[in-house]
Amino acid sequence: MPGAATAALASAWTAVVVALWVALVSAIGSVVVTLFGITFSGHTAGVLNFSSHTAGGLTFIAAIASAVIGFGSGFAATYASSYLGALPVVAAALFVGILLGLVIGIVATVMEPTLLRWKGYRRPSRREWELHLTDAMQTVVDNMRLRTTPKLLIMDTPVPQAWTHSRTIVLSKGLVEGLDSGELAGVIAHEMVHWQQGDAIANRMILAFGWPVAALYSLGMFLSGARFGPKAQQGVAQGGIVPAAGGTAAGTHVSTQSVVKGTTSVMAVLGWMLLWPSYLLTKFVMVPAAARDSRTAEYQADAGAAAAGLGGGLQRALERIAPWEGGRTAWEAVLSATHPPMELRIEALEDHDVDPPEEKGTLNRTHVGVTWTVLVVLLGVALAPFIPGYHAHLHHSGYWPW
Repeated sequence: MPGAATAALASAWTAVVVALWVALVSAIGSVVVTLFGITFSGHTAGVLNFSSHTAGGLTFIAAIASAVIGFGSGFAATYASSYLGALPVVAAALFVGILLGLVIGIVATVMEPTLLRWKGYRRPSRREWELHLTDAMQTVVDNMRLRTTPKLLIMDTPVPQAWTHSRTIVLSKGLVEGLDSGELAGVIAHEMVHWQQGDAIANRMILAFGWPVAALYSLGMFLSGARFGPKAQQGVAQGGIVPAAGGTAAGTHVSTQSVVKGTTSVMAVLGWMLLWPSYLLTKFVMVPAAARDSRTAEYQADAGAAAAGLGGGLQRALERIAPWEGGRTAWEAVLSATHPPMELRIEALEDHDVDPPEEKGTLNRTHVGVTWTVLVVLLGVALAPFIPGYHAHLHHSGYWPW
């Protein structure tokens, strides 16, 4: 996902967050100045004495316009000025961001089995293999002619879910026990296509390249009270929170909830103070950049399962499972939001109007060559001020401030 990776790098390793804060201050200042000017001019010259409704409407429109203009001008001026005379610094920051992203991606891939065990995922039991997984996996291996397969792990939740990591496919207990063999084979085939295409690696690299924004987004969502993952979904799947019994227990329950709510409100304010820049960058920059590739990957995974003769089972599974692509974390929920609606996926399976993906490796020489080229160019720009000839010429021209 080159577009999403570029958006993640630009969001996390340039002055976007600083520019957003400056833009917010500029917007607030513009509104204050505008309201003060309108009030002062209205009282002295009677300009807004048409009627109270007219004055209020004009004041509101002026405040909104000044906020938009102040925010846009503050952001544009700050972000543009961050490049003027500082292009080597920006190049160095992007160079560091790419290197750190590659390191994070590699380490996360190598440590994936350990990290998933820490999350509580487990190997399938003998009973689960005998009753559910053996026939479904054998069907997938035979139909897709697989020579190697990723490791299967189980998440103990009744919510039916399945998702793919770079080396592992995770199935929920509710999915394994709730689908028949044909439906389960269709779901596993869908995830196998994701695994073959390296879609999990692409999503992981977006997180790795934009990890400062992703970390702030996840922390802000947590502090603001948003909850994701199997425990949050399990409450919905089982009908919500059970009401407390009567008497003293009920009174204690209400009192505790009031304390928690008050604490949560304070934490929510702090959370949104941390969250809003990363929220804007995630929702309006990175998600749109990833949406097209993400939707294409989902349709292609469905088409790949159908090409293996398992589309009927997958279609039945999609029709039965409501929380098909729920997020396990705040960041995964964001990426899941880019997936196409389930009804459109079912329609595409019925009409056979999506071609399965071509066979390809997760990495090839083109990917490696582009990455090295970008790194070399960024390093060259970052080191340009330290080259004697360039430094003397550019310093004399007044471009570099040092």
